[in-house]
Amino acid sequence: MRYARIAREAALLVVAGLFVLLLSGTTSPLGPWYGGDSALFRVIGTAMAQGEVLYLDIWDHKGPVLFLFQWLAQLLIPGRMGLFVIQVLLLYASLSMITAFARRFVGPLLSIAVLACTLGYLAPAYEHGNLSEEFSMPFIVLALVILTREWVTGRRSSPWLFGVAGAAFAAVVFIRINNALPIFAAFVACFVWMLVARRPFLRPLLFSIGGFFAVTAAIVAGFALAGALAPMLDATFLFNLRYARNDSVSAERLFANGYAYVALAGIVAPLIGGVVDAQHRRRGSFLLLGWCLAAATALALLMSSTGYFHYLQVAVPGVAVGAALALQAVTRRLQVHVLAATLAVALPLVAVNVGREQIARERSQEPAYAAAVADILDGVPEADRDAVYAWNVNPKYFLMADTLPVQRYFTMQEWWGSADERVLDEALGYVRAEQPQWILTSSVGDPRMQEILAEDYVEKARNASFVLFERASG
Repeated sequence: MRYARIAREAALLVVAGLFVLLLSGTTSPLGPWYGGDSALFRVIGTAMAQGEVLYLDIWDHKGPVLFLFQWLAQLLIPGRMGLFVIQVLLLYASLSMITAFARRFVGPLLSIAVLACTLGYLAPAYEHGNLSEEFSMPFIVLALVILTREWVTGRRSSPWLFGVAGAAFAAVVFIRINNALPIFAAFVACFVWMLVARRPFLRPLLFSIGGFFAVTAAIVAGFALAGALAPMLDATFLFNLRYARNDSVSAERLFANGYAYVALAGIVAPLIGGVVDAQHRRRGSFLLLGWCLAAATALALLMSSTGYFHYLQVAVPGVAVGAALALQAVTRRLQVHVLAATLAVALPLVAVNVGREQIARERSQEPAYAAAVADILDGVPEADRDAVYAWNVNPKYFLMADTLPVQRYFTMQEWWGSADERVLDEALGYVRAEQPQWILTSSVGDPRMQEILAEDYVEKARNASFVLFERASG
């Protein structure tokens, strides 16, 4: 039994490694591809590893736990490989917990089918890897496993486990609060069940709150000591509210790229599993969980109309739960057939998205972009390149130029500024006060920046991707 478990865990690690290798193009060692948000996160992790303070010296509107992973990755192995290793380990942790959960309901064959459902749904949602939802997923799975443990085993869980679930909730809140909605749903289902079943709930509730506040207190204390508490809270929570208000709602976008249909599958999966469990096991706990997960997942996936597929990763744990619950109704005689049918759907889904990853890499034209970076920097003395101020450039510029930003708002200043005018005010204030010798831009739409460039700078070089300005003498 021990060797079988070791072999199973080793197989899961291999599966996780292959999945990240083939689908996380921005961190996989297979090809030179940086991406958008992934490149931005790498730049921030690199800056933190070199001593810069998050939100004070380098900024983004994601929570600090995400950047803790980015920082650790750069300390582990600088560049993409540190992230690749962490991604593999986190996906392995998720798959291992999902397998352990599934085996409480189904046998070895159908637990493989549950994994196939999980990876088949995850593949189109992975979107080149190294995104916030990916780092949230292990915490969501952990909380779901803990909070449903008594329903499966019949044994009362230790209050300390509720503390761990509360800590996992806090960790995801401080990655991206939308991603934490499935954990909130699981807590609601768990404590409603406790009240209905007249189980003692005060200690589990207090331990859950204690775990949440232990993680929160550690994060708040760390940023308070660094003098970055207010900027952290603003970036993690308040900026995103302003950003959401700035987003125009368009249901058409959600249907145009197929996002709404895939989201619907993730929403109904735990509900279907709950219905099957209620019929098969004659209990209502997982049906309650299914309703709560369906509502929370719908809110998480549909509250924005951008239709970014990586948001769908939030639904992956619910899909795994729903698959495990639904497949327990399969008779022994049909298990091989159900496994074969599941693999017949999941493997092509993964393969198609491996192909899409290759297409995205080719469409990015990063070799041409790298050549444009090298070409434009030929006009800047080597000693000055670390001091070039970048305006509206893609974050991958910094990785290709092997340099770090000189001001915390270092990319998409005008886009960020459309959600919060203070971003543009601070960025323009920096330019006026520091008067950088060199300014590099991909585009300038803000009239104040156009005025500064027209009055104080002269164009020194231009190519298909950039315009380089040098400060006029005198």
